[in-house]
Amino acid sequence: MKKTVIFLTPILSLLLISCKANILNTINQNNSNNKLNNKTFNNKNSDQTNLNNTNSIKKDKTNLNLISQEKIITEQANNFKVLNTPYKVSDLTNSIILTNNTINLTNYQDIDYINLDQFLDLFKNILEINQKTDEIVYNNNSYLLTKELKKEINNNLITIRLVNKYQSKDKSKTNDFIINEFIKFDFLNKKITISSVNFYSLINSYQNETNLEYHYFKTLESKPLVIDLNKYNISMFYTNNNLYLPLIVLNQIFLNEAEKQIYFNNKNVFIFDVFDLYEHNNNETKKKLSSNKQDIKLSNNLKEFQYNYLWFLLDNFYPLKLENNKSYKDYLTKYKTSLLKDNLEHFKTTNLIIRDLNDIHTKVLLQSPLYDLKTNDSNLLISENNRNDRITKFRKYEKELVKLSSNLNEKDIRYTKDNKTAIIKIDLITRDTIEGVKNQLRQIKSKNEIKNVVFDLTLNKGGSVIATFIILGFLTNQSFKYHKLYPNTNNKEILNIKSNIGKFDFNYYILNSPINYSAGNTFASIIKTNKLAKIIGYKSGGGASEVRLAILPTGTIIRKSSLYTLTDNNWNSYELGVDPDIEFKKDKNYNFNSLFDLEYIQNIINNDQKVK
Repeated sequence: MKKTVIFLTPILSLLLISCKANILNTINQNNSNNKLNNKTFNNKNSDQTNLNNTNSIKKDKTNLNLISQEKIITEQANNFKVLNTPYKVSDLTNSIILTNNTINLTNYQDIDYINLDQFLDLFKNILEINQKTDEIVYNNNSYLLTKELKKEINNNLITIRLVNKYQSKDKSKTNDFIINEFIKFDFLNKKITISSVNFYSLINSYQNETNLEYHYFKTLESKPLVIDLNKYNISMFYTNNNLYLPLIVLNQIFLNEAEKQIYFNNKNVFIFDVFDLYEHNNNETKKKLSSNKQDIKLSNNLKEFQYNYLWFLLDNFYPLKLENNKSYKDYLTKYKTSLLKDNLEHFKTTNLIIRDLNDIHTKVLLQSPLYDLKTNDSNLLISENNRNDRITKFRKYEKELVKLSSNLNEKDIRYTKDNKTAIIKIDLITRDTIEGVKNQLRQIKSKNEIKNVVFDLTLNKGGSVIATFIILGFLTNQSFKYHKLYPNTNNKEILNIKSNIGKFDFNYYILNSPINYSAGNTFASIIKTNKLAKIIGYKSGGGASEVRLAILPTGTIIRKSSLYTLTDNNWNSYELGVDPDIEFKKDKNYNFNSLFDLEYIQNIINNDQKVK
């Protein structure tokens, strides 16, 4: 693709040379005018004189602002020298057609910067923008979708506009339409404006699913996300008619919600699939990303940037807010001294910062490839001794529940003694789960006496959100509401989702425990909000966001909660779990035995049916 040539600096220079002369002329002219006013219009209304003076001052201020802008641009050019060191780009996904297999990076104060145009070329390759037309379903109508990326320049503002064009395949039903969002860079004031979180929806729109229908029901609030890089001591530079930002910052801003990410290991640039990092085994992707591990002493500049970047990341791209919506600087300050120490202490502190967020979703997936070769990943793990927080309790309960359920298997259906209730155990929600549950429901249906079905999520640790949506179709053939709250901008969206997998007519119950989290918690949350079944057992473990990756400046890759959190009808987050409609017996502690006691479950359900 041919890059756009920017002539902003030369044009400004020409304007400003003229402006300097104009300022002197204006001042002289104003002095002459003032003398004339004193002689000729002495008896006129003094308001007119004041108005003339005010207009003159405004013009002077405008001209001085232009001079100030030129000064800032010149200072930026003097401070930042473009080096353009070439690095090879490798696609580990084997799915991207690269228009260029090298990119140029400039290392400035130990931070790697990239030209915005060059990054956008890579971004377009990753998302196949301007490359193909997709057949998609939007609000239950079929369209041909084409994505375009446009660059607009207006003085000190560079706007990158993502345009999604929807061409109707059936004009008798619906018309063509366009949706666009933008990211704007103000390089004089070092601010970035993301028009709406919908920018990421346009990038990562819900994919066509045979058994799912998505309807964008309502957007109650939509506000831009404005990021002041000055606050985080992060720089952007405009020089040689190009804008430069840290590669890691652009990756976060543009690919925040994407399934592919860009990673630089000081030797090569890699594009990788996030799902490869979710795997527990040491696969080829992880090996490639860590392939340049060596003894490098981290510079103070880079460690300082790690601190500032974590602050930037948690303030703007993390949905769990501190009390009274405080900045994450308040959280990070106590770690700063340790973060700036030697390599080992720096990486231990990075791990501690992530662990102390106390978020079940958020954890380190790949330790940095930059620390010394003698250090093992195990040396960086955080001790769980003397902790009593959410994650510690979660792990404690997990051990207890695994022990109690050691003789149970997902393939086996359990039945209560009276043959009225069947229990289906779901420990992980995947696409394979859909067919497995369907077969179990058919088997239960063949036993005419069964009236109630319990989905046992006591050991469920999440899985696929899409599979979760589809499985809900076994409970209802109606659409259900999915409430998304974006805490960083207070955006509120409601999706109507319908699963066409086929309903089975039973009285449904969801058996919850304190370790049912993530997609399992989502399953229970949607059911609670839409009243599709009754929740029994205990409050679930929580986790009300999808998960995304974030790459840190010193190489660590973390999994974190995404931009939004799932809520109830009143926009209260389900992050800390779903309360049961019928709670099982509990004194000071949980009585986990009751979760596996068929007689106890039978009595709970039969008593509930009597009330109905």
